[in-house]
Amino acid sequence: MPKVSEFREKREWTPFYDQLKSENDRACAIIGCTMIDNSLSNIIAGVMIDDEKAVDGILSNLNMRRKIELAYCLGVIGPKQRDDISNISSIRNFFAHHLHDVSFENNEIKLLCEKLKWYYETWYPNGVEKSPRKYFEMAVAVLIQNLVIQGISDES
Repeated sequence: MPKVSEFREKREWTPFYDQLKSENDRACAIIGCTMIDNSLSNIIAGVMIDDEKAVDGILSNLNMRRKIELAYCLGVIGPKQRDDISNISSIRNFFAHHLHDVSFENNEIKLLCEKLKWYYETWYPNGVEKSPRKYFEMAVAVLIQNLVIQGISDES
């Protein structure tokens, strides 16, 4: 897993975001959630002791829900970020566990996408009408950028 500074220097998130936008709905959900999961691991590792083996041992045994709660309890994400990341994880799980006829237009997915508030409340307080997929893509992109920026400041 790349460290936050490597993530920034290699601009690894740009090809991932391009891939996110170009994939079908299922792949978009899974890739987006994976990107956030990796970013969470990096930001959590950035506030732990400098013992890569011990930190990797802990983080590799945590599922995404546990990483979300750990990041929140460590104070590296706030409650709105926690809620959005949890909803993104739920969206990913829906796509991963339903084999047929699943898209961002499914009612359950639409409802979860409508709950993605942190980005829109921060940048568009008057609201913006977007498709559920666009909500998802933008929420993922901004959360990752925010986590990377926070991780960079933690490394300094």
